[in-house]
Amino acid sequence: MDTALLLIHFNRPDVTRRQVDALRTIAPKRVWVLCDAPRPDRVGEDKKVDEVRSILDALPWDCEVHKLYREENLGVRENISTGLSWFLNECKEGIILEDDCIPSESFFRFVVEALERYRDDVRVFTVSGYTGLDSDLPIEESYCYSNYFSCWGWATWKRSWDCYDESMTAFTDQEKWKAICARLHPSIRQHLYWKYIFGRVVAGKVDSWAYRFLLSMWSHHGYAVTPKRNLIENIGFTDDATNTGGLKVFQTPKTEITFPLICPSEVESNKAVDQWIEDNCHSKSLKVRLAWLSQKIQQKFKAN
Repeated sequence: MDTALLLIHFNRPDVTRRQVDALRTIAPKRVWVLCDAPRPDRVGEDKKVDEVRSILDALPWDCEVHKLYREENLGVRENISTGLSWFLNECKEGIILEDDCIPSESFFRFVVEALERYRDDVRVFTVSGYTGLDSDLPIEESYCYSNYFSCWGWATWKRSWDCYDESMTAFTDQEKWKAICARLHPSIRQHLYWKYIFGRVVAGKVDSWAYRFLLSMWSHHGYAVTPKRNLIENIGFTDDATNTGGLKVFQTPKTEITFPLICPSEVESNKAVDQWIEDNCHSKSLKVRLAWLSQKIQQKFKAN
Protein backbone atom coordinates (compact mmCIF):
# COMPACT_ATOMS: atom_id res chain seq x y z
CA MET A 1 0.00 0.00 0.00
CA ASP A 2 1.41 3.36 -1.06
CA THR A 3 -0.95 5.63 0.92
CA ALA A 4 0.75 7.23 3.92
CA LEU A 5 -0.08 5.69 7.31
CA LEU A 6 0.27 7.34 10.72
CA LEU A 7 0.56 5.01 13.73
CA ILE A 8 -0.15 6.60 17.12
CA HIS A 9 1.23 4.61 20.06
CA PHE A 10 2.12 5.21 23.68
CA ASN A 11 2.48 2.75 26.57
CA ARG A 12 0.82 -0.58 25.72
CA PRO A 13 3.29 -3.07 24.22
CA ASP A 14 0.69 -5.84 23.90
CA VAL A 15 -1.67 -3.84 21.68
CA THR A 16 1.30 -2.48 19.73
CA ARG A 17 2.42 -6.02 18.93
CA ARG A 18 -1.08 -7.05 17.87
CA GLN A 19 -1.48 -4.09 15.55
CA VAL A 20 1.97 -4.49 14.00
CA ASP A 21 1.25 -8.17 13.41
CA ALA A 22 -2.08 -7.30 11.76
CA LEU A 23 -0.32 -4.87 9.42
CA ARG A 24 2.15 -7.46 8.12
CA THR A 25 -0.04 -8.57 5.24
CA ILE A 26 -0.75 -4.99 4.17
CA ALA A 27 2.92 -3.95 4.48
CA PRO A 28 2.36 -0.19 4.05
CA LYS A 29 5.28 1.38 2.23
CA ARG A 30 5.15 4.82 3.91
CA VAL A 31 4.78 4.87 7.69
CA TRP A 32 4.79 7.77 10.15
CA VAL A 33 5.07 6.88 13.85
CA LEU A 34 3.99 9.13 16.73
CA CYS A 35 4.70 8.26 20.36
CA ASP A 36 4.28 10.48 23.41
CA ALA A 37 6.83 10.43 26.24
CA PRO A 38 6.07 8.73 29.58
CA ARG A 39 4.34 10.71 32.29
CA PRO A 40 6.84 11.52 35.05
CA ASP A 41 4.39 10.63 37.84
CA ARG A 42 3.60 7.13 36.50
CA VAL A 43 6.01 4.58 37.98
CA GLY A 44 7.21 2.10 35.39
CA GLU A 45 5.60 3.82 32.41
CA ASP A 46 9.02 4.74 30.98
CA LYS A 47 9.82 1.04 30.54
CA LYS A 48 6.51 0.41 28.78
CA VAL A 49 7.07 3.33 26.41
CA ASP A 50 10.60 2.12 25.69
CA GLU A 51 9.23 -1.34 24.87
CA VAL A 52 6.61 0.14 22.54
CA ARG A 53 9.25 2.17 20.74
CA SER A 54 11.51 -0.85 20.35
CA ILE A 55 8.66 -2.70 18.63
CA LEU A 56 8.03 0.25 16.31
CA ASP A 57 11.75 0.52 15.58
CA ALA A 58 11.67 -2.99 14.09
CA LEU A 59 8.60 -3.11 11.82
CA PRO A 60 8.66 -6.54 10.14
CA TRP A 61 8.33 -5.32 6.55
CA ASP A 62 10.32 -3.04 4.26
CA CYS A 63 9.05 0.52 4.43
CA GLU A 64 9.96 4.19 4.63
CA VAL A 65 9.60 5.24 8.27
CA HIS A 66 9.34 8.70 9.84
CA LYS A 67 9.33 8.96 13.65
CA LEU A 68 8.26 11.58 16.13
CA TYR A 69 9.15 10.33 19.60
CA ARG A 70 8.37 12.98 22.20
CA GLU A 71 11.04 13.80 24.76
CA GLU A 72 8.48 15.22 27.21
CA ASN A 73 4.92 14.10 27.77
CA LEU A 74 2.45 16.39 25.97
CA GLY A 75 -0.81 14.64 26.81
CA VAL A 76 -3.42 13.31 24.44
CA ARG A 77 -4.68 16.52 22.86
CA GLU A 78 -1.40 18.32 22.19
CA ASN A 79 0.51 15.19 21.22
CA ILE A 80 -2.06 13.97 18.69
CA SER A 81 -3.15 17.33 17.28
CA THR A 82 0.41 18.50 16.62
CA GLY A 83 1.29 14.99 15.43
CA LEU A 84 -1.54 15.09 12.90
CA SER A 85 -0.29 18.47 11.67
CA TRP A 86 3.22 17.00 11.28
CA PHE A 87 1.86 14.03 9.35
CA LEU A 88 -0.55 15.88 7.06
CA ASN A 89 1.81 18.78 6.34
CA GLU A 90 4.19 16.21 4.90
CA CYS A 91 1.70 13.83 3.23
CA LYS A 92 -1.33 16.01 2.39
CA GLU A 93 -3.59 12.97 3.02
CA GLY A 94 -3.36 9.67 4.82
CA ILE A 95 -4.69 6.97 7.13
CA ILE A 96 -4.52 7.23 10.93
CA LEU A 97 -4.50 4.28 13.32
CA GLU A 98 -4.18 4.57 17.08
CA ASP A 99 -2.48 1.65 18.81
CA ASP A 100 -5.64 -0.24 19.78
CA CYS A 101 -7.28 -0.20 16.35
CA ILE A 102 -7.07 -3.48 14.42
CA PRO A 103 -8.26 -3.01 10.83
CA SER A 104 -9.75 -5.58 8.50
CA GLU A 105 -7.86 -6.05 5.22
CA SER A 106 -10.61 -4.37 3.18
CA PHE A 107 -10.45 -1.28 5.40
CA PHE A 108 -7.38 -0.11 3.51
CA ARG A 109 -8.83 -0.49 0.02
CA PHE A 110 -12.05 1.17 1.19
CA VAL A 111 -10.21 4.14 2.67
CA VAL A 112 -7.81 4.55 -0.26
CA GLU A 113 -10.68 4.59 -2.77
CA ALA A 114 -12.54 7.17 -0.67
CA LEU A 115 -9.44 9.36 -0.29
CA GLU A 116 -9.07 9.42 -4.06
CA ARG A 117 -12.78 9.92 -4.84
CA TYR A 118 -13.29 12.82 -2.41
CA ARG A 119 -9.84 14.41 -2.53
CA ASP A 120 -11.20 17.71 -3.88
CA ASP A 121 -14.71 17.56 -2.41
CA VAL A 122 -14.67 19.96 0.53
CA ARG A 123 -18.01 18.61 1.74
CA VAL A 124 -16.27 15.40 2.84
CA PHE A 125 -13.96 15.88 5.83
CA THR A 126 -12.99 12.34 6.83
CA VAL A 127 -13.31 8.65 6.05
CA SER A 128 -14.23 6.40 9.00
CA GLY A 129 -13.70 2.67 9.43
CA TYR A 130 -15.56 2.08 12.70
CA THR A 131 -19.36 1.95 12.99
CA GLY A 132 -19.89 0.35 16.41
CA LEU A 133 -22.34 -2.20 14.97
CA ASP A 134 -21.89 -5.96 14.64
CA SER A 135 -24.38 -5.89 11.75
CA ASP A 136 -24.69 -3.83 8.58
CA LEU A 137 -26.00 -0.29 8.62
CA PRO A 138 -29.53 -0.17 7.15
CA ILE A 139 -28.41 1.24 3.81
CA GLU A 140 -28.30 -0.18 0.27
CA GLU A 141 -25.02 1.48 -0.67
CA SER A 142 -21.55 0.46 0.54
CA TYR A 143 -21.32 3.58 2.70
CA CYS A 144 -23.16 6.72 3.69
CA TYR A 145 -22.32 10.24 4.84
CA SER A 146 -22.58 11.18 8.49
CA ASN A 147 -22.26 14.31 10.60
CA TYR A 148 -20.20 12.24 13.05
CA PHE A 149 -16.69 10.91 12.56
CA SER A 150 -14.88 8.16 14.43
CA CYS A 151 -11.17 8.42 15.24
CA TRP A 152 -10.92 4.63 15.63
CA GLY A 153 -9.37 3.92 12.25
CA TRP A 154 -9.88 6.84 9.89
CA ALA A 155 -8.36 8.95 7.14
CA THR A 156 -8.40 12.59 6.12
CA TRP A 157 -6.79 15.31 4.04
CA LYS A 158 -4.67 18.31 4.97
CA ARG A 159 -7.46 20.55 3.65
CA SER A 160 -9.77 19.16 6.35
CA TRP A 161 -7.23 19.30 9.16
CA ASP A 162 -6.48 22.92 8.25
CA CYS A 163 -9.99 23.68 9.56
CA TYR A 164 -9.09 22.37 13.04
CA ASP A 165 -10.11 25.09 15.49
CA GLU A 166 -8.12 24.72 18.70
CA SER A 167 -10.02 27.53 20.42
CA MET A 168 -13.48 26.10 19.56
CA THR A 169 -14.91 29.40 18.37
CA ALA A 170 -17.93 27.59 16.88
CA PHE A 171 -18.96 26.86 20.48
CA THR A 172 -17.78 29.98 22.31
CA ASP A 173 -19.49 32.21 19.71
CA GLN A 174 -23.12 31.86 20.77
CA GLU A 175 -24.57 32.73 17.36
CA LYS A 176 -22.46 30.08 15.63
CA TRP A 177 -23.33 27.53 18.30
CA LYS A 178 -27.06 28.25 18.05
CA ALA A 179 -26.89 27.74 14.28
CA ILE A 180 -25.14 24.38 14.70
CA CYS A 181 -27.69 23.22 17.27
CA ALA A 182 -30.60 24.28 15.09
CA ARG A 183 -29.14 22.28 12.19
CA LEU A 184 -27.81 19.19 14.00
CA HIS A 185 -29.11 19.03 17.60
CA PRO A 186 -32.70 20.24 17.74
CA SER A 187 -33.75 18.14 20.75
CA ILE A 188 -33.23 19.39 24.30
CA ARG A 189 -31.39 16.17 25.20
CA GLN A 190 -28.85 16.61 22.42
CA HIS A 191 -28.47 20.34 22.98
CA LEU A 192 -27.77 19.99 26.71
CA TYR A 193 -25.42 17.05 26.19
CA TRP A 194 -23.19 18.79 23.64
CA LYS A 195 -23.24 22.03 25.61
CA TYR A 196 -21.98 20.05 28.62
CA ILE A 197 -19.33 18.14 26.63
CA PHE A 198 -17.91 21.13 24.78
CA GLY A 199 -18.07 23.21 27.95
CA ARG A 200 -15.82 20.69 29.69
CA VAL A 201 -13.43 20.67 26.73
CA VAL A 202 -13.18 24.47 26.70
CA ALA A 203 -12.63 24.47 30.48
CA GLY A 204 -9.75 22.02 30.11
CA LYS A 205 -11.53 19.25 32.02
CA VAL A 206 -11.50 16.96 28.95
CA ASP A 207 -8.16 16.79 27.13
CA SER A 208 -9.55 16.04 23.68
CA TRP A 209 -8.47 16.89 20.14
CA ALA A 210 -11.27 14.74 18.66
CA TYR A 211 -14.13 16.82 20.08
CA ARG A 212 -12.43 19.94 18.75
CA PHE A 213 -12.10 18.41 15.30
CA LEU A 214 -15.72 17.19 15.34
CA LEU A 215 -16.88 20.72 16.15
CA SER A 216 -14.65 22.07 13.37
CA MET A 217 -16.30 19.63 10.96
CA TRP A 218 -19.75 20.75 12.05
CA SER A 219 -18.88 24.42 11.66
CA HIS A 220 -17.81 23.76 8.05
CA HIS A 221 -20.83 21.57 7.22
CA GLY A 222 -18.51 18.61 6.65
CA TYR A 223 -19.36 14.92 6.44
CA ALA A 224 -17.61 11.67 7.30
CA VAL A 225 -17.75 8.78 4.85
CA THR A 226 -19.02 5.88 6.99
CA PRO A 227 -18.92 2.24 5.79
CA LYS A 228 -21.91 -0.06 5.80
CA ARG A 229 -19.91 -2.62 7.78
CA ASN A 230 -17.63 -2.19 10.75
CA LEU A 231 -14.02 -2.42 9.51
CA ILE A 232 -12.16 -1.75 12.78
CA GLU A 233 -11.95 -3.70 16.03
CA ASN A 234 -10.86 -1.65 19.01
CA ILE A 235 -8.92 -3.88 21.42
CA GLY A 236 -8.07 -1.11 23.87
CA PHE A 237 -10.88 -1.41 26.40
CA THR A 238 -8.63 -2.45 29.23
CA ASP A 239 -8.34 -0.91 32.68
CA ASP A 240 -4.97 0.66 31.83
CA ALA A 241 -6.30 2.51 28.78
CA THR A 242 -5.86 6.29 28.87
CA ASN A 243 -9.31 7.09 27.44
CA THR A 244 -11.31 3.91 26.83
CA GLY A 245 -10.79 1.74 29.90
CA GLY A 246 -13.75 -0.49 30.72
CA LEU A 247 -15.94 0.49 27.74
CA LYS A 248 -16.15 -2.98 26.20
CA VAL A 249 -19.62 -2.25 24.82
CA PHE A 250 -17.78 -0.62 21.89
CA GLN A 251 -15.55 -3.63 21.19
CA THR A 252 -17.29 -4.63 17.96
CA PRO A 253 -15.81 -7.36 15.73
CA LYS A 254 -14.26 -6.19 12.48
CA THR A 255 -15.67 -7.44 9.17
CA GLU A 256 -14.87 -7.15 5.46
CA ILE A 257 -16.62 -4.94 2.94
CA THR A 258 -17.26 -6.06 -0.64
CA PHE A 259 -16.09 -4.44 -3.86
CA PRO A 260 -16.77 -2.72 -6.16
CA LEU A 261 -18.18 -0.10 -3.84
CA ILE A 262 -21.72 1.14 -4.39
CA CYS A 263 -21.62 4.91 -3.88
CA PRO A 264 -24.51 7.09 -2.65
CA SER A 265 -26.09 9.22 -5.36
CA GLU A 266 -26.14 12.40 -3.28
CA VAL A 267 -23.62 13.86 -0.82
CA GLU A 268 -25.89 14.40 2.19
CA SER A 269 -26.00 13.01 5.70
CA ASN A 270 -27.99 9.88 6.45
CA LYS A 271 -30.40 11.00 9.15
CA ALA A 272 -31.18 7.50 10.41
CA VAL A 273 -27.49 6.66 10.87
CA ASP A 274 -26.82 10.00 12.59
CA GLN A 275 -29.72 9.39 14.97
CA TRP A 276 -28.37 5.92 15.84
CA ILE A 277 -24.93 7.38 16.57
CA GLU A 278 -26.42 10.11 18.74
CA ASP A 279 -28.72 7.70 20.61
CA ASN A 280 -26.08 5.03 21.20
CA CYS A 281 -22.73 6.82 21.42
CA HIS A 282 -23.34 10.39 22.58
CA SER A 283 -26.40 11.90 24.28
CA LYS A 284 -27.99 8.40 24.34
CA SER A 285 -31.66 7.50 24.37
CA LEU A 286 -33.22 6.59 27.73
CA LYS A 287 -33.01 2.86 26.92
CA VAL A 288 -29.35 3.04 26.01
CA ARG A 289 -28.49 5.28 28.97
CA LEU A 290 -30.08 2.87 31.46
CA ALA A 291 -28.12 -0.03 29.96
CA TRP A 292 -24.94 2.09 30.09
CA LEU A 293 -25.46 2.99 33.74
CA SER A 294 -26.17 -0.63 34.61
CA GLN A 295 -22.87 -1.70 33.05
CA LYS A 296 -20.93 1.02 34.89
CA ILE A 297 -22.51 0.00 38.24
CA GLN A 298 -21.60 -3.64 37.63
CA GLN A 299 -18.02 -2.66 36.84
CA LYS A 300 -17.82 -0.62 40.03
CA PHE A 301 -19.05 -3.54 42.18
CA LYS A 302 -16.58 -5.90 40.50
CA ALA A 303 -13.74 -3.46 41.17
CA ASN A 304 -14.67 -3.35 44.84
